[in-house]
Amino acid sequence: KDVSAAKEIMVDELQTKVSSLEEERDAKLVELEALMADKGQLAGELQAKLSALEEERDAKVAQLEGLGAEKERLAGELADLAEASAQKGSEAEVYQQKLADEKVKLSTL
Repeated sequence: KDVSAAKEIMVDELQTKVSSLEEERDAKLVELEALMADKGQLAGELQAKLSALEEERDAKVAQLEGLGAEKERLAGELADLAEASAQKGSEAEVYQQKLADEKVKLSTL
């Protein structure tokens, strides 16, 4: 009977340990599920932020491309104006020379 009683005590102790371990396992599973849910939420938030940053980057790239095209257009206009200015300068020199020639003619009369 002592052996049987000792066995019962050991079985009770083992069942208590098993129950305790099962409770601990269940608590860890709940904790793990909560962590997985947090991970999913954070992944969603990060994906949303990444998408927003990509959109912002794309908008800035488009803006820079537009500015580059505007720069090229303005550089072309500036070159045209410089050419026109040089041409007008040449014309002015010709007129200045003609005027000087006319003054010389008038002074000789």
